[in-house]
Amino acid sequence: MIRTRAIDARHSNDPRYKRWKARFRSGVLAYEEGKFDEARHVLFLALRAAEQLDESDFAVPACYLALGVLETDIGKMEQARESLAKAENLLKNQQGDDCRELYACLLRYKADWFDRNHDKAQAEKLLRESVKILRELGVDSSVQLANSLSDLCFLLVRVGRLDEAEDLILAAMDIYASTVGRADPAYDWAKMIYQICLNKQDEEALFDAFEMSATSLQYKVGAQNPHLVRALKIYAHALKERGMKDNLERARDKFTALIKH
Repeated sequence: MIRTRAIDARHSNDPRYKRWKARFRSGVLAYEEGKFDEARHVLFLALRAAEQLDESDFAVPACYLALGVLETDIGKMEQARESLAKAENLLKNQQGDDCRELYACLLRYKADWFDRNHDKAQAEKLLRESVKILRELGVDSSVQLANSLSDLCFLLVRVGRLDEAEDLILAAMDIYASTVGRADPAYDWAKMIYQICLNKQDEEALFDAFEMSATSLQYKVGAQNPHLVRALKIYAHALKERGMKDNLERARDKFTALIKH
């Protein structure tokens, strides 16, 4: 069965595991809604519960990974590095497909950490490793493969390698269309990247396409969704670098995430 989230790679009939998974999901949901304090509290509770499970080999690194992602988003970079390292140490030598998928997901978020710390070369290396693992795992891990391809393409776009990004993002879009569907925000995100690639010769059209896609995505996931906020802040930085003040002010009017940028 094709999974939409890496957490679903491990199955168990243990009621304690099911309760842990429900708590973990509630923490992730709070994170996706921008409720970072609540998310951190719930994920720490999930971590304590995970340590008592027979499935701790999977549940504990999943919690450290989620905490690392959250800590990266709130700017606690050293704490994030430590949480991601703990998850990596627990996962890197495991051979089960469920743990390998979770490890590939970890590499994607570790790449994000390096990207935010201005090491795009290392970020690209980690994303390519993630893609390689997920391709080896096959169709059940295809949604995670599309996620890693999308992140890789977003990186390639920002370093000017739009032709390469265009080829890869089409593969991600095909996967999303056949799994989560075209109405899913993940497909919108991939489509946004593809539109950037299509408009690579026209900077003004490129920015217009980005804003249209971001507006659509904002309606679906909410203005404070951390993934959307990150993309918008990168967009605002690009406008600043080009001295496009009018475009930046227009973007601030459209997207609440940019009010203080």
